[in-house]
Amino acid sequence: MLRRLRATAPAALVPLAWGFAAATHTELLTAHTVFVGHVVMTTLLIAFAGLSWREMRTDPVLRVWLAVIVAGIPVTLAGAYGVATGKPLGFRLAVFGWMLLPALALVPIAHRVGGADGLDRRYTLAMGLAALGAFVFLIGGSSLVLTAITLVAVGQTSRSSWQCGTRSSLTDSASPNEGPASPVLQSVYSPETGVSKRV
Repeated sequence: MLRRLRATAPAALVPLAWGFAAATHTELLTAHTVFVGHVVMTTLLIAFAGLSWREMRTDPVLRVWLAVIVAGIPVTLAGAYGVATGKPLGFRLAVFGWMLLPALALVPIAHRVGGADGLDRRYTLAMGLAALGAFVFLIGGSSLVLTAITLVAVGQTSRSSWQCGTRSSLTDSASPNEGPASPVLQSVYSPETGVSKRV
């Protein structure tokens, strides 16, 4: 049960997190709610990293996402600090950080999935959308924040859907003579385990 939750939760949390960010920008949420949301997210990141550390650090792709999770902890804390102190810079740093970190992580993912053919087109597109959203957020004014959030949300959510589908096809295709699929394929962070090698 816990393993399945860890495998499927990230894909659902991506659109939820960006919806939360959009609601914050449009002032649909109070400062207290936003602060609590950052504290909850930080707790989830710490718990996820702790529960998945041993499994994720053994796979080259999963190590990339583990690094994103670990780096995301202080980034999220910066957002909580910004909300608590009324300093927008901390919150903007958190939003920009979560736009940029997954985009950077998609570079080795695109290489790994593409193999000899080079960068995989789908993951390159997802990376491009996320990076474009981060760029728009960085240079644009407040009127472009929702546009930036939308670009990033579409890129990151589509990436999660593709990788979940890849994981399912790899797991289902395991030959009976090969025994069960690798624990890496069955374990943490489903979006990324879809491109892991079976051992």
